[in-house]
Amino acid sequence: MKTFNTSRDLLLSNSVGIGKTDSLPDIASLEAGKLTYSGHSVDVTQVWQESYLLMALHTKLKDLTPTKQIELLNAYSENRLALTHKFDNAPVVKTAITGHYLSSDALLSSYFSKVSAETVQELFTALNSANASMTKDSLLALITSAKALIVTPDQLQAVTLLESKEKGLILGRNTLETIGCFDVSFTSDKQIKASVPFVKADTLPQLVAETLKHIPSLDKLGAGCLIMSFDVIEG
Repeated sequence: MKTFNTSRDLLLSNSVGIGKTDSLPDIASLEAGKLTYSGHSVDVTQVWQESYLLMALHTKLKDLTPTKQIELLNAYSENRLALTHKFDNAPVVKTAITGHYLSSDALLSSYFSKVSAETVQELFTALNSANASMTKDSLLALITSAKALIVTPDQLQAVTLLESKEKGLILGRNTLETIGCFDVSFTSDKQIKASVPFVKADTLPQLVAETLKHIPSLDKLGAGCLIMSFDVIEG
């Protein structure tokens, strides 16, 4: 679990998705029982802080499925403030998304597996030539050429593009599920559909506009819900 010294640091680390909080430290703070918001401060008791936390937690979780409630609670136990709050750059999916045979990490591994013994020897020779007297530019050029021996620029671009699609889909799914949507699935490598409670349908497109673009023409009536489709916004 990643740890933080202050709530400000934790809030600043959550900068992606609908629940991002990186701008909140400039507006609000809570230190030693002093609650500040927009420049106005009041004293609040520990009992009030605990009670307000539980009230806010209930508001957040009450409309979610039990599975999603557990997933969020587990995220909170890891010092994450939302499902979209991540601390690493690990691949976001382990199985191929629609329209692709491999996930990004599997595709990269497939390139690694094709490296010949001669290429490994050439790589070793190149790296062995590095020394303390080399300039920064020379070292960067060596690293670039060494990487190209294992994975060509075109192959690396293919992995990067696929990884970007995976991350966009996962971010979109987490955003929808956090709001209370269910049965979220990927219909292509850049499109998502979800079952949306009628009460949330009108406001949902604006809520997710940062990561997803609503496609009204694909909306369908479901059992007690509206099935809505979205394009992932590339970024």
